[in-house]
Amino acid sequence: MKYLKWIIGIIIILIAVFLFLFLFHKKEEEHSIPLFELEEYNHIQLDDIKQIDIVSYTEGGAESVLEDDFDSFQRTFNRLSQVRVGNETNMACEDNTTVYIIQLKDDTEVSIEIECDWLVIDGKRYEIVQ
Repeated sequence: MKYLKWIIGIIIILIAVFLFLFLFHKKEEEHSIPLFELEEYNHIQLDDIKQIDIVSYTEGGAESVLEDDFDSFQRTFNRLSQVRVGNETNMACEDNTTVYIIQLKDDTEVSIEIECDWLVIDGKRYEIVQ
């Protein structure tokens, strides 16, 4: 009987901790938006893509991969659609940048630049939330 109060107290504390963590995680998600919901990219549809040129810049130099078949750029599009963009940040790096140059069927191009763990839009960096 004397341990019952301790057990109930521990259970209440555990419930409070789990609720706090759940609400904190939800709050973090509310401050992020899917990449393709951003104004710069919301017009991109998988069926409109003609090709994607993926250019990676590292300490070793630049490397380019052209995806011009549906299966390849579908995988890339699906991977990018999982990216959630958070708050603006002052962080930067110079040795790990990937630029996705998406050419649409109407011959317009849209570039998505990811530098380390940040999305770069007009020189501003935004956190990528996992």
